[in-house]
Amino acid sequence: MAKRNGNLAVKLQPVICAESLMAIKAAREKLAVLAKQMKNIEDSIEPMESEIIAALEAGAKLESGGAVALVVIEQRRIPKWEEKYIKTNGIEAAKAVIARTVPSVIKRLVISSGDRIRRAGGRESVCRSQGMRL
Repeated sequence: MAKRNGNLAVKLQPVICAESLMAIKAAREKLAVLAKQMKNIEDSIEPMESEIIAALEAGAKLESGGAVALVVIEQRRIPKWEEKYIKTNGIEAAKAVIARTVPSVIKRLVISSGDRIRRAGGRESVCRSQGMRL
């Protein structure tokens, strides 16, 4: 932005406030602390979930209450590179590769405080589920 001062044009430079920079820095530091806390919580949940999933699959009976537990087992067989591979090599070649791909199995414990358990994101990729009332 130029401002006329007599015959000379003076270009004004914006000034970035140090306070704004420090606020961003503080927010980033807080975000890093929260991310670490979240990772610690996730790490503490995993062994508990694994134990409960194993018990449910072994037929464990749980005390009655208002919550419902469901073990959701997903199998994924589609390689990440599928679309690019199809464009390059054709659908039949891609089907052959996918048929030879060992599916990855993911088990999740879904807990609901009500009588309904909603599938995350409305996905219908559930192959098998086993539910128990807590």
